[in-house]
Amino acid sequence: GRDLRRLNSTNSLEILANCGYDLFHPTAYDPYCLSAPRKSPMVITFHDCIHEHFPEYFGLTDNMTASKRLYLEKADAVICISEYARTELLKYFEYDEKRTYVVPHGVDHSAFRGAKEDGRERVAEYGVYLLFVGGRGGYKNWAYWLRALEGPMKRRKEVKIVCTGRDFSEDEKAFISSLGLAGRVLHVAASTAQLPGLYGGARAFFYPSLDEGFGLPTLEALAS
Repeated sequence: GRDLRRLNSTNSLEILANCGYDLFHPTAYDPYCLSAPRKSPMVITFHDCIHEHFPEYFGLTDNMTASKRLYLEKADAVICISEYARTELLKYFEYDEKRTYVVPHGVDHSAFRGAKEDGRERVAEYGVYLLFVGGRGGYKNWAYWLRALEGPMKRRKEVKIVCTGRDFSEDEKAFISSLGLAGRVLHVAASTAQLPGLYGGARAFFYPSLDEGFGLPTLEALAS
């Protein structure tokens, strides 16, 4: 909760003030750590401009854009996870392009070598299924995608849809039922180790997101 976050921030600031380090690489845009004395260069990783591209999906109190700007003002270099992410960064923010570096995401291919074999167990469990991985809210476009599949799913009664991520909300359950797909759209709480098998057993993988800085699940699907 909020108290735990405050405690974490306090402890982190104490470590930053008292420890020696060669490079500071914060992994989130929480501005609390920017008040720490600078002892080394700071590098940040820039993931996307979804908040800037689709502000309608975020609340009026969301301060992500302001926090990004604070970090960019102080960052000595920026790692962008794709060429697209760098293009978006330079489109929405002022920053020296010469200090940006593209380092794409990757996957551990050894973790996906058994995807097809493990997928047979998932087929035995779920039958013929389509796979959706990740968040489902807002720009992820899940609800529109599911509505588009309503007709094909009713024509192919044997097909199911498997979704990972957080459990279905009551609203999502009601939406699934309204489409006549109750019992055929399933939630699976998959661990990282279980994901390759889910990819490997799927008849098809879908990623209908409106915007991504990279879209790692697509790379995972290809690796499977």
